Amino acid sequence: MIMAWRPAVRSGIRILAFIALSIPTVFPAPIAQIPQVDDAAIVTRLAQIEAVMNMYFRIDGSEAASESYDRTLENHNQWIKAENTALAAKLVVLDTERVRLEKVRAEIESIDKNLALKPDASDTLAVQEYNNQIEKRNAIASEYIKGVAEFKKKSAVYNSDVEQSDREESLRVAEMGFLESKLESARRWFSLGKDEEFFQSLNQFFAELMERKRASQSSPVVDEALSKIRKVRRELGERAIRLEYKSEEGVIVLPVEAQAGEILYLVLDTGATRVSVSMEMIRVLGLEKGLGDTVETILAAGVRGRGRAIQFPWLSTLGVKAEKIEGIVHAQVLVGIDGLLGRSFLKRFALDIDDTRTPRVVLRPRGK
Repeated sequence: MIMAWRPAVRSGIRILAFIALSIPTVFPAPIAQIPQVDDAAIVTRLAQIEAVMNMYFRIDGSEAASESYDRTLENHNQWIKAENTALAAKLVVLDTERVRLEKVRAEIESIDKNLALKPDASDTLAVQEYNNQIEKRNAIASEYIKGVAEFKKKSAVYNSDVEQSDREESLRVAEMGFLESKLESARRWFSLGKDEEFFQSLNQFFAELMERKRASQSSPVVDEALSKIRKVRRELGERAIRLEYKSEEGVIVLPVEAQAGEILYLVLDTGATRVSVSMEMIRVLGLEKGLGDTVETILAAGVRGRGRAIQFPWLSTLGVKAEKIEGIVHAQVLVGIDGLLGRSFLKRFALDIDDTRTPRVVLRPRGK
């Protein structure tokens, strides 16, 4: 007896409920000073800096790593939904054909039961009717056999589609697993405060190379290293600006030019008494010989702090410039940020902040 062959049935929609991992921002912790290194060690250190930047700060566009993972997950879920819908539609067609073939088979079995009772050979009419039933049965069976063969072909195509879909899903899951592992690695790295250690170490390396250059110990390797460090700092500064701009609780970060054209990334803070900058960047600017006594000042959020006094020859941002600005040495606030742009600079100008326009911060000389 010929039996209809039922194809494998795909399981229900499989949506992987991964949760994109956000990358937290943490405050800095001091690390040991970097000893002076030779040109070969400088090249090695630059390669390490590039590796860290690529691994943790340039993942699909830096802070967009989690967003990239979310998009990949969403695309995967949409693909799963579409793929299951298409396969389910094909399975409905196959099931409909299977049910029809089973009915035909039942009809053939019913005729076979009737044909089991053979008529008297002398009864011409009965024999003719019996032979007509055989012809009918054989015609139905012939169509049934063709239908089953076609059904098997379609079932094989369906099962091949399921296998191909499963292979595609495996590749997609593997891709998401890879992205998830990268995010998990980044999450651990950031949660351990390695980002601020990296940033402070970068600035210490920057300061050491600047001191070496000022001491007439420069070389093409040092000059190239300084150029690359400035580029990395610009990346981190612009990253900080973007992160803070996107955050509802974000602060305003401004690129501020100092002597020799060095750029500091400072948080605009009308509550801070003075401009505050990290010791590493004071060394980069070559101002460490001008350090004064330890003074008390008000820092971000009204917190009181103490640090060595310093006077900046000049600072410039947003098209305005001020000279002889009182400052204080204090640790950087966040990764990519060198300190605070406080009232010792801001009081020289009229400040206008409007989040609905571009640029949202305007500084004008007083009286204009």
